[in-house]
Amino acid sequence: MKGKYKFVGFLVEIDSNHYFVHRQCADYVCNELADPSITIKTTQKDIDDERERAKENDIIEKSAAENMSDDHLESLAIYRRICDTISQHNCLLIHGCAVSAYGKAYLFVADSGVGKSTHAKLWLKRFGNRAEIINGNNPILKIVNNEVLVYGTPWCGREGLNQNKCIPLSAICLLKRDKKNHIHEISTTDGYAKILRQCYKTSDPNKVSGIISNLRRILSLVDLYSLGCNREPSAAVVAYEGMKNKTKNTIL
Repeated sequence: MKGKYKFVGFLVEIDSNHYFVHRQCADYVCNELADPSITIKTTQKDIDDERERAKENDIIEKSAAENMSDDHLESLAIYRRICDTISQHNCLLIHGCAVSAYGKAYLFVADSGVGKSTHAKLWLKRFGNRAEIINGNNPILKIVNNEVLVYGTPWCGREGLNQNKCIPLSAICLLKRDKKNHIHEISTTDGYAKILRQCYKTSDPNKVSGIISNLRRILSLVDLYSLGCNREPSAAVVAYEGMKNKTKNTIL
Protein backbone atom coordinates (compact mmCIF):
# COMPACT_ATOMS: atom_id res chain seq x y z
CA MET A 1 0.00 0.00 0.00
CA LYS A 2 1.59 3.25 -1.13
CA GLY A 3 1.05 6.88 -0.25
CA LYS A 4 2.91 10.21 -0.35
CA TYR A 5 3.02 12.54 2.64
CA LYS A 6 4.89 15.64 3.73
CA PHE A 7 6.47 15.67 7.18
CA VAL A 8 8.76 18.46 8.44
CA GLY A 9 9.12 19.71 4.86
CA PHE A 10 10.22 16.31 3.51
CA LEU A 11 8.21 14.47 0.87
CA VAL A 12 7.95 10.86 2.08
CA GLU A 13 6.67 7.89 0.11
CA ILE A 14 5.45 5.03 2.30
CA ASP A 15 4.99 1.52 0.92
CA SER A 16 3.53 -0.49 3.80
CA ASN A 17 2.07 -3.91 4.49
CA HIS A 18 -0.90 -2.51 6.42
CA TYR A 19 -3.34 0.33 5.81
CA PHE A 20 -3.23 1.72 9.36
CA VAL A 21 -0.34 4.15 8.79
CA HIS A 22 -2.05 5.68 5.75
CA ARG A 23 -5.22 6.34 7.73
CA GLN A 24 -3.09 7.78 10.52
CA CYS A 25 -1.30 10.16 8.11
CA ALA A 26 -4.41 11.29 6.19
CA ASP A 27 -4.00 14.95 7.17
CA TYR A 28 -0.45 14.95 5.79
CA VAL A 29 -1.16 13.63 2.29
CA CYS A 30 0.88 15.40 -0.39
CA ASN A 31 0.03 15.23 -4.09
CA GLU A 32 3.23 16.86 -5.36
CA LEU A 33 4.61 15.25 -8.51
CA ALA A 34 8.20 15.63 -7.33
CA ASP A 35 10.29 12.60 -6.43
CA PRO A 36 10.15 11.81 -2.70
CA SER A 37 13.01 12.85 -0.42
CA ILE A 38 12.51 9.67 1.61
CA THR A 39 11.18 6.31 0.43
CA ILE A 40 10.19 3.70 3.00
CA LYS A 41 9.17 0.14 2.24
CA THR A 42 8.44 -2.01 5.25
CA THR A 43 8.80 -5.74 5.76
CA GLN A 44 7.66 -8.16 8.43
CA LYS A 45 11.17 -7.98 9.87
CA ASP A 46 10.71 -4.26 10.53
CA ILE A 47 7.55 -5.08 12.48
CA ASP A 48 9.20 -7.90 14.43
CA ASP A 49 12.21 -5.71 15.27
CA GLU A 50 9.88 -2.98 16.53
CA ARG A 51 8.13 -5.48 18.80
CA GLU A 52 11.50 -6.47 20.30
CA ARG A 53 12.32 -2.80 20.94
CA ALA A 54 8.96 -2.38 22.66
CA LYS A 55 9.76 -5.32 24.94
CA GLU A 56 12.98 -3.57 25.97
CA ASN A 57 11.15 -0.35 26.79
CA ASP A 58 11.05 0.13 30.56
CA ILE A 59 7.67 1.87 30.34
CA ILE A 60 5.89 -0.87 28.37
CA GLU A 61 5.24 -4.24 29.98
CA LYS A 62 6.63 -7.15 27.98
CA SER A 63 3.22 -8.81 27.77
CA ALA A 64 1.70 -5.61 26.39
CA ALA A 65 4.52 -5.29 23.85
CA GLU A 66 3.96 -8.88 22.76
CA ASN A 67 0.29 -8.12 22.09
CA MET A 68 0.82 -4.91 20.13
CA SER A 69 -0.74 -5.17 16.69
CA ASP A 70 1.42 -5.49 13.60
CA ASP A 71 -0.13 -2.43 11.98
CA HIS A 72 0.66 -0.23 14.99
CA LEU A 73 4.21 -1.57 15.19
CA GLU A 74 4.67 -0.97 11.47
CA SER A 75 3.67 2.66 11.96
CA LEU A 76 6.26 3.05 14.72
CA ALA A 77 8.91 1.45 12.52
CA ILE A 78 8.09 3.93 9.75
CA TYR A 79 8.41 6.89 12.10
CA ARG A 80 11.74 5.51 13.29
CA ARG A 81 13.01 5.39 9.72
CA ILE A 82 11.84 8.94 9.09
CA CYS A 83 13.50 10.23 12.28
CA ASP A 84 16.76 8.42 11.48
CA THR A 85 16.91 10.07 8.08
CA ILE A 86 15.93 13.61 9.01
CA SER A 87 18.23 13.63 12.05
CA GLN A 88 21.00 14.17 9.50
CA HIS A 89 19.20 17.30 8.27
CA ASN A 90 18.97 19.48 11.39
CA CYS A 91 15.90 17.73 12.78
CA LEU A 92 15.25 16.13 16.16
CA LEU A 93 12.32 14.25 17.70
CA ILE A 94 11.76 15.06 21.37
CA HIS A 95 9.26 13.27 23.60
CA GLY A 96 7.21 16.22 24.80
CA CYS A 97 4.08 18.28 24.25
CA ALA A 98 4.29 21.33 21.99
CA VAL A 99 1.70 24.05 22.44
CA SER A 100 1.47 27.40 20.69
CA ALA A 101 -0.02 30.71 21.78
CA TYR A 102 -0.10 33.99 19.88
CA GLY A 103 2.11 32.64 17.11
CA LYS A 104 4.93 31.16 19.21
CA ALA A 105 5.48 27.61 20.40
CA TYR A 106 6.52 26.21 23.77
CA LEU A 107 7.69 22.65 24.32
CA PHE A 108 6.97 20.94 27.63
CA VAL A 109 9.27 18.05 28.49
CA ALA A 110 8.91 15.52 31.31
CA ASP A 111 8.82 11.81 31.97
CA SER A 112 5.68 9.94 30.91
CA GLY A 113 2.79 10.40 33.31
CA VAL A 114 3.85 13.75 34.75
CA GLY A 115 1.11 15.62 32.90
CA LYS A 116 2.50 17.32 29.78
CA SER A 117 -0.68 17.09 27.72
CA THR A 118 -2.79 17.86 30.79
CA HIS A 119 -0.88 21.12 31.22
CA ALA A 120 -1.12 21.92 27.51
CA LYS A 121 -4.91 21.54 27.67
CA LEU A 122 -4.93 24.22 30.35
CA TRP A 123 -3.56 26.59 27.69
CA LEU A 124 -6.54 25.78 25.49
CA LYS A 125 -8.89 26.35 28.41
CA ARG A 126 -7.26 29.63 29.40
CA PHE A 127 -6.40 31.13 25.99
CA GLY A 128 -9.16 29.63 23.85
CA ASN A 129 -8.62 29.74 20.09
CA ARG A 130 -5.44 31.77 20.55
CA ALA A 131 -3.69 28.55 21.60
CA GLU A 132 -3.43 25.08 20.09
CA ILE A 133 -1.55 21.86 20.64
CA ILE A 134 0.86 21.23 17.77
CA ASN A 135 1.79 17.74 18.92
CA GLY A 136 0.86 16.05 22.17
CA ASN A 137 3.70 13.57 22.47
CA ASN A 138 6.34 13.42 19.72
CA PRO A 139 6.94 16.75 17.95
CA ILE A 140 9.89 17.26 15.65
CA LEU A 141 12.14 20.29 15.96
CA LYS A 142 13.95 21.63 12.91
CA ILE A 143 16.71 24.23 12.76
CA VAL A 144 16.23 26.66 9.86
CA ASN A 145 18.50 29.71 9.53
CA ASN A 146 19.32 29.77 13.26
CA GLU A 147 15.66 29.50 14.19
CA VAL A 148 13.99 26.43 15.70
CA LEU A 149 10.62 25.39 14.29
CA VAL A 150 8.20 22.90 15.84
CA TYR A 151 6.39 20.58 13.45
CA GLY A 152 3.31 18.54 14.07
CA THR A 153 3.24 14.92 12.95
CA PRO A 154 0.55 12.22 13.14
CA TRP A 155 2.69 10.30 15.64
CA CYS A 156 1.40 12.17 18.64
CA GLY A 157 0.33 9.80 21.42
CA ARG A 158 -2.93 8.10 22.32
CA GLU A 159 -5.02 11.27 22.37
CA GLY A 160 -4.21 12.14 18.76
CA LEU A 161 -3.40 15.78 19.51
CA ASN A 162 -1.60 17.27 16.51
CA GLN A 163 -1.74 19.95 13.83
CA ASN A 164 -0.19 19.77 10.36
CA LYS A 165 1.76 23.00 10.70
CA CYS A 166 4.99 24.46 12.00
CA ILE A 167 5.46 27.27 14.53
CA PRO A 168 8.66 29.03 15.71
CA LEU A 169 9.81 27.61 19.05
CA SER A 170 10.28 30.20 21.77
CA ALA A 171 11.25 28.00 24.76
CA ILE A 172 11.63 24.50 26.16
CA CYS A 173 10.22 23.96 29.62
CA LEU A 174 10.95 21.11 32.01
CA LEU A 175 7.69 20.36 33.75
CA LYS A 176 7.09 18.93 37.21
CA ARG A 177 4.07 18.70 39.48
CA ASP A 178 3.74 21.07 42.40
CA LYS A 179 1.03 22.50 44.63
CA LYS A 180 1.91 26.07 43.67
CA ASN A 181 2.68 27.42 40.21
CA HIS A 182 6.17 28.83 39.71
CA ILE A 183 8.59 29.16 36.81
CA HIS A 184 12.23 30.17 36.46
CA GLU A 185 14.85 30.20 33.74
CA ILE A 186 17.56 27.55 33.85
CA SER A 187 20.92 27.16 32.14
CA THR A 188 21.71 24.81 29.29
CA THR A 189 23.96 22.92 31.69
CA ASP A 190 21.09 22.38 34.12
CA GLY A 191 18.65 21.26 31.44
CA TYR A 192 20.79 19.32 28.98
CA ALA A 193 20.79 15.85 30.57
CA LYS A 194 17.05 15.87 31.31
CA ILE A 195 16.17 16.92 27.78
CA LEU A 196 18.62 14.47 26.20
CA ARG A 197 16.84 11.66 28.07
CA GLN A 198 13.65 12.56 26.18
CA CYS A 199 15.25 12.73 22.73
CA TYR A 200 14.77 10.12 20.04
CA LYS A 201 17.19 7.24 20.52
CA THR A 202 18.39 5.86 17.23
CA SER A 203 19.42 2.24 16.78
CA ASP A 204 21.97 3.37 14.18
CA PRO A 205 25.27 4.22 15.92
CA ASN A 206 26.37 6.27 12.92
CA LYS A 207 23.59 8.77 13.57
CA VAL A 208 24.06 9.31 17.32
CA SER A 209 26.53 12.18 16.92
CA GLY A 210 24.12 14.01 14.60
CA ILE A 211 21.31 13.78 17.14
CA ILE A 212 23.51 15.12 19.93
CA SER A 213 24.75 17.93 17.70
CA ASN A 214 21.18 18.89 16.80
CA LEU A 215 20.20 19.03 20.47
CA ARG A 216 23.15 21.25 21.38
CA ARG A 217 22.30 23.66 18.58
CA ILE A 218 18.64 23.75 19.57
CA LEU A 219 19.49 24.50 23.19
CA SER A 220 21.73 27.34 22.04
CA LEU A 221 18.85 28.95 20.18
CA VAL A 222 15.94 28.76 22.63
CA ASP A 223 15.45 29.61 26.29
CA LEU A 224 15.10 26.91 28.93
CA TYR A 225 12.76 26.97 31.92
CA SER A 226 11.68 24.83 34.83
CA LEU A 227 7.96 24.91 35.68
CA GLY A 228 6.34 23.57 38.81
CA CYS A 229 2.58 23.53 38.36
CA ASN A 230 -0.77 22.26 39.52
CA ARG A 231 -3.79 21.53 37.35
CA GLU A 232 -5.53 24.88 37.64
CA PRO A 233 -5.89 27.11 34.53
CA SER A 234 -3.72 29.69 36.30
CA ALA A 235 -0.77 27.35 35.66
CA ALA A 236 -1.01 28.19 31.97
CA VAL A 237 -0.90 31.92 32.73
CA VAL A 238 2.15 31.54 34.98
CA ALA A 239 3.93 29.49 32.31
CA TYR A 240 3.08 31.80 29.43
CA GLU A 241 3.85 35.05 31.25
CA GLY A 242 7.13 33.61 32.49
CA MET A 243 8.36 32.65 29.02
CA LYS A 244 6.77 34.98 26.46
CA ASN A 245 9.16 37.93 26.47
CA LYS A 246 12.55 36.19 26.47
CA THR A 247 14.75 35.76 23.42
CA LYS A 248 18.01 33.85 23.45
CA ASN A 249 20.90 35.51 21.66
CA THR A 250 23.86 33.30 22.49
CA ILE A 251 24.96 30.30 20.46
CA LEU A 252 27.15 27.45 21.75
